Amino acid sequence: MTQYNQFEHLYDEDEDIETYTGTGTEQLEDLTGDGGVLKTIIRRGQGPVVPENSVCRVHYSAYIQGDLEPFDSTRARRGHAMITIGKNGDGLPGLQIGLSTMRKDEEAKFILRPDYAYGRFGCPPRIPPNSVGKISF
Repeated sequence: MTQYNQFEHLYDEDEDIETYTGTGTEQLEDLTGDGGVLKTIIRRGQGPVVPENSVCRVHYSAYIQGDLEPFDSTRARRGHAMITIGKNGDGLPGLQIGLSTMRKDEEAKFILRPDYAYGRFGCPPRIPPNSVGKISF
């Protein structure tokens, strides 16, 4: 697999946990055609999208719809996540779809419907059943 570190963002390691600041008025792109994965670009990237079967080193914060504090954040853990993109990739289906559309230095937020996130069962106690997730990279 190709090591693809172009999504690495430089952040102050003392940075506080990010809170979701979406206003609900951002332009959303439907990546799946069924509203399952919606994308808002916060900062446009450059170059091609991440190649399939790449390993991305990323920072992210993950939220449940309606919550202001993340249930998971690489910034809170003070370390990047390594996520493989492609058919043998890591993580949630919506995460795979979203990351595969990103470019170098891009920042984006995604809304993931339950079928593309934690499904009808969720991941109690932190993620309730049928939760809509929000992930920012």
